[in-house]
Amino acid sequence: NVAPTFSSAATVSVTEGQSTVMSIAAADSADGSGSVLSYSLTGNDAALLALSDENQLSFLGAPDFENPADQDQNNTYQVTLSVSDGELSTDLELAISISDAFEGRVVDGPIAGAAVFADLNGNLTLDADEPSGASDSNGFFKIEMFTESAGVSPKVIAKGGVDAATGTALDSLTLISDVPADASLPLNVTPITTLIASVDADAEKEQLLTALGISGGLEAVLTTDTWAGSLAGDSSAVAVQRLNQQIGQIMLAAANISELSSDADPVQVSLAVGSELADQAVDQGADAFTTTKTLQSVLTDALEVAAPSVALKAQDVVAIASSLGILNAVIGAQTLNPSSADAVEIAKIVQADFATPVTSLTSGESS
Repeated sequence: NVAPTFSSAATVSVTEGQSTVMSIAAADSADGSGSVLSYSLTGNDAALLALSDENQLSFLGAPDFENPADQDQNNTYQVTLSVSDGELSTDLELAISISDAFEGRVVDGPIAGAAVFADLNGNLTLDADEPSGASDSNGFFKIEMFTESAGVSPKVIAKGGVDAATGTALDSLTLISDVPADASLPLNVTPITTLIASVDADAEKEQLLTALGISGGLEAVLTTDTWAGSLAGDSSAVAVQRLNQQIGQIMLAAANISELSSDADPVQVSLAVGSELADQAVDQGADAFTTTKTLQSVLTDALEVAAPSVALKAQDVVAIASSLGILNAVIGAQTLNPSSADAVEIAKIVQADFATPVTSLTSGESS
């Protein structure tokens, strides 16, 4: 009899936030008897991992690059794998290195279960070589770190998900963001960042922020968690979050209408609405989000571009725009904290009770 041998590698790299490490494989082919192999796990960091009955090695808690839990705190976890055929055994010293991830949060309210990916080539579609993942129950996501290609401005795109605050599924909503200059900073993907992403030049992006009364610059807007700030009572975050929710309702209404079109792409719908809203906001500031005539123009022009097969009646668009303006005036009230329980109840109405008649009206089921 000879000892079994491992066919698994002695080193492996795992992106932070990922629990699964690898499948462990070994063989005992010397005598051809098909011995039953047993595995065990020891070593400095063994208490942080588990080996399943199917020989799948996983972290008990997903590793965090910024807060390493390994004994040396250097983001390399050291364990010893042992395999035995009942008589002889073999050890494998395994080093698991943790790589930094590109991190962020998807927020209208926090959106759980959104499909998130980095569009690196500018085609607004998830390709096989582009990093992707999903947001967790609080809207946070981690995807593999990436490098930008020359001549292309990458964007992070989040599709669908469930508003964690209201429990409402937002399958038709797509949010987009530019990538911050410092990719190590956490990114926020929000309705406001979608407006920013729809504008090409940095100077125009800054002009938009100024018109909306948002200070701190573009990088701060992309990397500041306004939902967390709003919960903490930060007045600047509260103001930005109000705008986020107003813009989000307009985008959601347009997205619901566009579902009637067979040729509508959700990313293009969001960018078209964002572009129209950005133009209007530069001229009118936040008043653009509550004015019926402006919202009528935004919905009509955006959907003509992004969902041309939807036959919209002028009076239907006026009715939707008027109602959106009224709802956004409520959402934008200075006395309402956008992360409060009252605001969440209002958001439920907008996302569900308002969305249903919008779809019914534009589909012709009601007048």
